[in-house]
Amino acid sequence: MSIWDYRQKIRTIIRALFALLPDVLPVNLAAVDGYMQSTWFRSVDILLRSVEPYPGSPSDEVLRGKIQSYVDDEEANLVANLETVEWVIDASNVLNLITGTTRTEHVSMPSLAFCFFLFQHFFPRSMSFLCCTSS
Repeated sequence: MSIWDYRQKIRTIIRALFALLPDVLPVNLAAVDGYMQSTWFRSVDILLRSVEPYPGSPSDEVLRGKIQSYVDDEEANLVANLETVEWVIDASNVLNLITGTTRTEHVSMPSLAFCFFLFQHFFPRSMSFLCCTSS
C-alpha cells in the first residue's frame, strides 16, 4: 500500500466521521467536537493534505512489487505493537515502543499506516457508543 492509498483510506474514514455527526447523541457532542478539534486530529489532517499523488509510469507496478514485502512487514509490526499495548497510547515512550526510533523518512508511510490502523480500530467502536443506533 502506498502513502497515497493510506491517505485515501484515512480521508474516507474522516468523511464517514463527519457524515455521522448528526447521529451523535447530544450528551456526546462536546467529546466528539473536542476530539475533532484536537491537535492530533488536526495534525493528521495537515499531514494528509501534504500528500500528493505520484504521476504513474509503467515501472510503478514493478517498484510496488519490490517494496511490498517491506510494507507488509512494517504494517504487521505496527499492528503487533499496537496490540501489545492494547491500542492504548498514553505516553511518548509508548509511542516510541510502537513506532520505533528511526528517521522520519523511514517512517512516513508507516506513520500514515499507524494513523489508518488507529482510525480503523476505533472508528466502529466509537460510533456505536457515541451514536444512537436504535430505530
